[in-house]
Amino acid sequence: MKQSWLTESSDRIGISRDDDTHARNALFWSITLATVGLGLTIGFFLHGGTHGLYMDDYSEKSWAFDFVAAKWKLNLDPQFHIRSLAHIFIANLANAIPRHEFTVRLAIVAIHFLNVFLIGKLAYRVTGSRFVAISSSASFLFPIFANEALLWFAASIANTTSLSLLLIGFHCLLSCGSLKKNLLLLGYGVGAWILMVLFYEPGLFTLLLLPAFIGMAHYGRTRPDRRVWIVALAGAYMPIGIYLFFVERMAPEVAVRGGPTLNLKFILAHRVPDAVRELIGLLTYWGLSGPLPEALALGWHEWRSVLLGWALLGSFVIGCVLVAMMYPVKRETIPGSQRLARLLFVALAWILLSMVPVVLLRSQGFAIRILYTPSAGCALGAAAISGLIVNLFRQRREVFIRAILLMMGPVLFVCSLTMAGLVRTYQLRSYLDRRQLEALGPVISLLPRAETLWLLPVGLDETAVSKSWGRTGRLDEFLFGVFEISWSARDAVRLEFGGRNVQAVTSNRWEKPHMTSVLRSQDGHITTFAMQGQAVPAHELLAFTYQQDRLILLSPLELDSPDGHFSASVDLPLVAQLAQTGIKVQPCHFQLERWN
Repeated sequence: MKQSWLTESSDRIGISRDDDTHARNALFWSITLATVGLGLTIGFFLHGGTHGLYMDDYSEKSWAFDFVAAKWKLNLDPQFHIRSLAHIFIANLANAIPRHEFTVRLAIVAIHFLNVFLIGKLAYRVTGSRFVAISSSASFLFPIFANEALLWFAASIANTTSLSLLLIGFHCLLSCGSLKKNLLLLGYGVGAWILMVLFYEPGLFTLLLLPAFIGMAHYGRTRPDRRVWIVALAGAYMPIGIYLFFVERMAPEVAVRGGPTLNLKFILAHRVPDAVRELIGLLTYWGLSGPLPEALALGWHEWRSVLLGWALLGSFVIGCVLVAMMYPVKRETIPGSQRLARLLFVALAWILLSMVPVVLLRSQGFAIRILYTPSAGCALGAAAISGLIVNLFRQRREVFIRAILLMMGPVLFVCSLTMAGLVRTYQLRSYLDRRQLEALGPVISLLPRAETLWLLPVGLDETAVSKSWGRTGRLDEFLFGVFEISWSARDAVRLEFGGRNVQAVTSNRWEKPHMTSVLRSQDGHITTFAMQGQAVPAHELLAFTYQQDRLILLSPLELDSPDGHFSASVDLPLVAQLAQTGIKVQPCHFQLERWN
């Protein structure tokens, strides 16, 4: 009787302990999710998180736009030969901007959050450690060096979706315990990888890490069949190879980048050194020593000026501390250093393999957006290093786990504010683009819609950030203006003022517009300008600048020969016509590269 009572009591104590553990776990994960939500809000939704279209976005939107009805027109025909699914989604979703932009931006952040979760889950499946999983997810929460892949609309759709499909493929294949019993999962995994290439290619060679992940994965519900990787890689690379050979290899978009090359000598002697130099430039000149510290200061400045800014920032800091202090350290199992070293090696391989597609093109440059998929590898590597540090101090393991989690808090805080500053930079750039377009409106409305119009923006005031912030710096150089890229100028004007036949000859702050030569009529009058490799009729040219928040038309164009011995002055008919309405006009000087 006494023994029965003791047994019942111990069972009740065990049940209460289990209930207490479940309650603690539920509270911990609730605080973790709330903290992540606060961080994402700070990082991506400053002043609502909407920041309009940028550069290629205008052309993408115009592809699925009905200029007659002035509204979105569903278009399932991709604008370009490569990345067809990405361009279909981008063109149609771009038409939700600006009216439904918040929803679109929220969806992009949601896909990124899915990637954050999938990276952490992948780390857990190969290590069995929640600490390593949380470390990898936290390291990927704010990929500030790849910020373009999340803030530039066209780049964000391609990058986030591509990485999601890559990670979904890995998880599906790691769940295949048997080729026969899990054939559907195998199909899902292979299918996800094939679709991935139709969005973006950085994960093309990262698939080769599947054998390594399968060899390390022992902590899921199902131990994967080691034969899966042979079937999966063959099933994925066969259709992908056919697509690359017959579609991407021949695509004009690839040709303008020099076309693909498998010449090992050329790759090692030229492409790899070029890629390394450009990568270092992105991480330093355009990173740590450039706009990123300014973005941190701007993000801090902007959130302090928001009514609930201090509350959000304070809550995020408190949340980071609570996550570190409430983490169930005693139930944590850190894998051996050998397994963590393998994960670190795989992470380094992930980074390198995700950059291989860049070096296989003869003249493809590195860009910030390309670093999104490599950043996932960096997150896995950072988590592996965190685990190795803990293993160096096994006797004080609990202290070091909490210490590392606590240190993650300030890092996440800084990264979230940096991302917020970059969001604000995009917002201010969009506001200036809008003002420049609106200033052009009264001029465009006076011109016949049926006639061809050539735009020549010259020396526009592009100080988007410093005017609002009152502090000069590199952030003004971070983004191109709408009139600094020919296709964005052309399609932005078409979207704003109807489907006109608009062309643009553009320059930017780092390269002044140059005129190669002129063509004359039989009576000696200049009729055509050769500019930026294009022949521009003088009677269709509208030259202008934007200074002190107003549009100024430019005419006459004063031309000097290279040696300075000859000169000419050309009045632009369109500007002369518009000058009669009272619009300000001033002359503009050009030096010809060749006098003829």
